[in-house]
Amino acid sequence: MKNDHILVMQDEDGNKIEFEYLDRVEYQGKDYVVLLPVEDAADSVLVLQIESEDEEKSSYLFVDDDATADAVYHLFKERTKDLYEFLD
Repeated sequence: MKNDHILVMQDEDGNKIEFEYLDRVEYQGKDYVVLLPVEDAADSVLVLQIESEDEEKSSYLFVDDDATADAVYHLFKERTKDLYEFLD
């Protein structure tokens, strides 16, 4: 669920983890979200593919293809270069 740019997800152990919703990026006909962990913002961003979404619930898939994740992140950086300072 998304609330004021915060996305709350559960890990495999049922623990709730909050992410800041940074952007939505389309790449090769699929939609992805770029998220930043709220608790440990020093970590790198997380790129997830949007599997399905409606007004109440969204489903995401972990992107295990590094080339796809890198391409989505690159598009995100280009789109938001005036909003964020990137270290890499």
